[in-house]
Amino acid sequence: MIEFFVGKKHTYNSFKQILNKETLLSTEIIEVFFSLLQKYQSDIEKAYILTKITEE
Repeated sequence: MIEFFVGKKHTYNSFKQILNKETLLSTEIIEVFFSLLQKYQSDIEKAYILTKITEE
């Protein structure tokens, strides 16, 4: 399991670079994760969110 603390200052590119650097996830999966983060943008602006990525 790989854990990321994603803050409000993370852009799409920085988020993508973090995932590409630490995992072998495809771009499609990364885009899905980012779209989920956008849904909780208001929460991201208030606090850091712990995102857990589990590789099977």
